[in-house]
Amino acid sequence: MAPSPPRLPELRLTIRVQGRHPRFFRKQVRKPERSLPAGGLVFVRDREGRPVGTGFYNPRSQIALRLIDRGPEPVGPDRVPLPLARAIDLREGSLGLDRDGDAHRLVHAEGDGIPGLVLDRLGDCLVAQVLAKGIEPLLEDLGEALASPLPRGRPRAPGRRRGPRLARASSAASSPPVGQRWIREDGLGAPRRPGPGHKTGFFW
Repeated sequence: MAPSPPRLPELRLTIRVQGRHPRFFRKQVRKPERSLPAGGLVFVRDREGRPVGTGFYNPRSQIALRLIDRGPEPVGPDRVPLPLARAIDLREGSLGLDRDGDAHRLVHAEGDGIPGLVLDRLGDCLVAQVLAKGIEPLLEDLGEALASPLPRGRPRAPGRRRGPRLARASSAASSPPVGQRWIREDGLGAPRRPGPGHKTGFFW
């Protein structure tokens, strides 16, 4: 017997949805009748009442809704590790990006179905740039999920960066500093300190 879908607050959009919108701006979302926590999951319907999907809701962000699923029924946060595994299998399995180096992007946010999360591999370190508040409480679970999909072993030193808007809205502490790593890309090697600097800190 299939488990029942989780009970989530419902939000209604001010627009009629056509196509596969990954995110919606605050002006496109009707104000809920009761206050909802920033970063929580909600089930979304369009102006006509048709199901749009499940997403993170943050009323304090200009991008108020970021979808993690477009199914007709609500889904829970356990849905997030599924596209994570697919993204890693695509880059390090199908595309073989780890054959000529150990520095590449593993997750491209909405492009991989994990809105607000950019994940780069820099040697044995993973650096996460978090751009959506809903991702923050899932980082520990995502770290557990990352232990098995990486073909070349478990990363020893996960690092984390936040976008500037999230940094002002979040009270969570930053990750401890990560030491310098020697990384390779397309046969070229370079020393890098994952985390500090622009975005995830890796540009040639």
